[in-house]
Amino acid sequence: MRKMVKIVRGANRGAETGHMNRPVMYLDFDGVLNAFPNTGIVNYSDVGHVELVPDPDGYRTDLYSAKRAFPLDKTAVIDFGRRGFHELHWSDELAGKLYALARNGMLDLRWLSTWQPYTEMLGDRLGWDDSVVSSVFWHDPNTHEGRVMQKLDLIMNEIGKQRERVERGYDAHAIIWVDDGAINNRTITALIHTKLASPLLLISPDSRIGISRRQMELIYDFVNHPPTTPCVTYSCPWDEKGHVIGNSEEDDSVVMMD
Repeated sequence: MRKMVKIVRGANRGAETGHMNRPVMYLDFDGVLNAFPNTGIVNYSDVGHVELVPDPDGYRTDLYSAKRAFPLDKTAVIDFGRRGFHELHWSDELAGKLYALARNGMLDLRWLSTWQPYTEMLGDRLGWDDSVVSSVFWHDPNTHEGRVMQKLDLIMNEIGKQRERVERGYDAHAIIWVDDGAINNRTITALIHTKLASPLLLISPDSRIGISRRQMELIYDFVNHPPTTPCVTYSCPWDEKGHVIGNSEEDDSVVMMD
């Protein structure tokens, strides 16, 4: 039997009234805020500061440049005891921008990450109050049941909730999903063939830098001026500014990914 999805922390939920009609963002952590640069090419401290550097294929890339990457100026270690420790590297500027949107009531920000049992620890390191940023139970952390498909199922569930809002006569909330791995050809194809009640923004960062500056600008634009009709907008490492890839369940477009 499929588990019920529960929001377990955070009183900062949107009301039914139109003036609280802020987008809902589901946010991954690893590869999104916690970046994994190729340390054979650059140091963590280089990210957001260097210009063109050689990539593994011998080409020169501006991926780590100031115009694309936020500097990874924060680090922390989370100790899991016998399970070892995990080192985190993130941008205080990027984390601050996302948190400010939630704190100021512009965004309903929810963790959707395999860090699910430990998002309170992440919030402590990032300086995020769990009354502002909530966490979603979406898989069993002991058996790992649900980790393969449950993220997509949860987004589909959210789309269904927004359809229900429209049926009850309320405006639908726009949806933002940020994930470096779970947003792929299979999940995108499923989403563009789903009947939407509100715009959906998919952000797939390059895990070497996390959310890029261009992608953060796209998030700002989407939060402040969402599309006027239900559609799927997709941003990926090779198209950070994003483009519309589908707008109805009858849309036959398919996005091919490398």
